[in-house]
Amino acid sequence: MHELRRSPVTSLAGFVRWLPCFVVFAVACAAQDPLRDTDRLVLAVVTGKLESTEAADVAWGGYLANRYRLEPARDALLGALERWREVEGMEARVVRLHLVDGLIGARVNVPAEPLEFLLQDVLTRQGAFALMARQPRPNKDAILRAAMAPAEAFDPMREHAARVVTHFGLRSPAYAKFLLGNLQARFAVEVVDAESESQSWNSAEGWGGEFVPPALKQMRGFPPLVRLDLGSRASATEVLTIGVPIHGDDRLQISREEDVVYEKWELQRGKLEVAPDRRSLEGTLSRIVGSKVDSARYRRHEWVDAAGYLRIAEERDTMVAELDAVLAELRTRRWLAPEDLPGYRIPIEVVIEDRRGDRSTPLPVLPAIAKQAPK
Repeated sequence: MHELRRSPVTSLAGFVRWLPCFVVFAVACAAQDPLRDTDRLVLAVVTGKLESTEAADVAWGGYLANRYRLEPARDALLGALERWREVEGMEARVVRLHLVDGLIGARVNVPAEPLEFLLQDVLTRQGAFALMARQPRPNKDAILRAAMAPAEAFDPMREHAARVVTHFGLRSPAYAKFLLGNLQARFAVEVVDAESESQSWNSAEGWGGEFVPPALKQMRGFPPLVRLDLGSRASATEVLTIGVPIHGDDRLQISREEDVVYEKWELQRGKLEVAPDRRSLEGTLSRIVGSKVDSARYRRHEWVDAAGYLRIAEERDTMVAELDAVLAELRTRRWLAPEDLPGYRIPIEVVIEDRRGDRSTPLPVLPAIAKQAPK
C-alpha cells in the first residue's frame, strides 16, 4: 500500500518555498488590470466626456484627467486634442488648455507632433512646451524651433527653450547662427572733462489708465479656468518638474493655478513679438561656451589729452578679441561646423558721446578695428 504523501504546499517549509511563485503570479494578475474599480469608473466617465462634441464636456474631461492623474486617459486626451485642433473661438482655446492640463496631470510622455501647434496660443504654449521638454532628445527639432520662434515680450517660453537646448546639448548650427545673428555688440564711451560728475538720465515713464475688466474668466458650464506657467509662482502648485537648472538649485517646472482670470493683454497673440534681448542671448551663449559672454560695455573716460583718449581703442580691441573667441569656441564645441560663417565676426557698434564742456579740441579718430587673425 502506497504511503500517502503530503503536498509540498501543505507543509510550512513547502509553503515558504513556493511563496515567491505565488507572489509573481499575483503581481502578474494585478499588472494585467492595474485599475481599481473606482479608477475604472472615473476613467469611463472621463473618456465619455472627452469623446463628447460639447466643448464644456471635453473641458471637464481634461480637468478631471488632471485631478485624478489618469495616465490611461492619454490616448483619449490626444484624440480629443486632434478633434479640436482646427476649431476656432475662445471656447475651443479653453478646451485645448484643459486637454493640455489633463496630459500634464496624467504624467505621460507625448511626442512633439500633436503639441507643437499649441505653442501659437498664449493659453497653451507653456504647458505644451513643458510636455515636449520631458523628452528633449526625441523632440529636439521642435524644441529648437521653439527656441528660435518669434515670441511676445516677456514670454518665458523662448528663454526656457534656450535653457533646454543648452542643458541637453541639442547642438544645431542653425541655432548658433540664430544667436549670432541677433547679437549686436556695443562699446560705448562717455568722454567728460576731468573731475566732472557724470550726468544721469531717467527715461522711465509712468503709465496709468482706467480699470479694464478681465477678458477671460470661467465660462458657464465649464470647469474652473487654469493657468500653466513655466518657472515658479509663489501662489501656484508645482505639477511637473523638468531637470533643467534655472537659478542655483531651482529647476524648470510647470506650475498650475486654478480658478484664475486672464487679462486682455495676456490673450494678445503675435502683437508683441520681439527678438531675443541682449541679456538672454548672452546667457545662452555663456552656457554654451562655458564662460561669461559680455557684448555690451560702457566706459567713462576723463579727457586729459589725445594720447590717453586713443588708449580706448585697446579696450575696444580686447572686447572684439573676446567676441572672436566666442565664435571659435562655438566651432570647438561643434555648435558650428568649420565651414559655417567663414570670416564672420560678431558686429560691434562703437558709440562715442562727447560731453566735455570745452570741445575746442576735437576728439581724435580711433584706429580701425584690427583684422581678424587667420585661423
